[in-house]
Amino acid sequence: MSQELTRIGEALQRVAADLKKGDFVAAARAVRNGANALSGIPMTGEAYGEIEGLLVNACDRMQSTPALVDIFPDGILYVPGQEQNLAMLMGRLLQSVGQRDNDNGRQEKRSSTRDEFLARARTALQAGKESDAHNEIAVLGELYPQDGELHLETGMLFLDFGLTADAVAHLHKAAALLPDAAGVLNTLGVILRRMRQFEESERYFLRAVQATGGDPHLFFNLGRLYLDTGQWRKAAECAEKALALDPAFDAADKMRAFAERRLSLP
Repeated sequence: MSQELTRIGEALQRVAADLKKGDFVAAARAVRNGANALSGIPMTGEAYGEIEGLLVNACDRMQSTPALVDIFPDGILYVPGQEQNLAMLMGRLLQSVGQRDNDNGRQEKRSSTRDEFLARARTALQAGKESDAHNEIAVLGELYPQDGELHLETGMLFLDFGLTADAVAHLHKAAALLPDAAGVLNTLGVILRRMRQFEESERYFLRAVQATGGDPHLFFNLGRLYLDTGQWRKAAECAEKALALDPAFDAADKMRAFAERRLSLP
């Protein structure tokens, strides 16, 4: 067997080890080189049979590697005699792996960029430099305008420093981009209740309840809103719903008792 075929054979023998390491690029290249060798390199029948057998084993290994199947669900099938099809299949697999790696790299870079800007904004706020913090956040907003999690993090950052108006602005954006995120909706509901923006607060609490299908703490927070607005019957109903989900919820029990006392007054 020539040196080139020996090298190709050794690479095919390493496919199992490459797959265990998650080196799908090396495995795909080995199979592609093997397929190209069978269709383009003159060799003895013995060498042909050896390479063909290694290809069959390598493809079986690839097809039984769940992490690779997740990336390339089309199937990895080698039919002896159809080496050109196998080579093209490996080319597509390499593209899929490359796209995954690029996506992962972009996500890592994006997370790093976001963390760096938020850290600088926090440092600026700690130093009392609100303008500098807003500049950092403005750049982030231009980079990732549709990132709901980023708006949530930014809103909570401003909230930490008592900048309620800025916090609410970003939380509104987060709620729009993450319409089923109950935590965001609840946080907005609480803040708006404290700001006495009761109608808007109620809308967010109701959305949070709908998103979760019912949560005792959400019902309690909604009940607090109704206490603030003197809607005693609704407050009592919210307390009942909270207690139905968590009978040991002492604060909800007290809320129900208070609301019922107010309802009994003339």
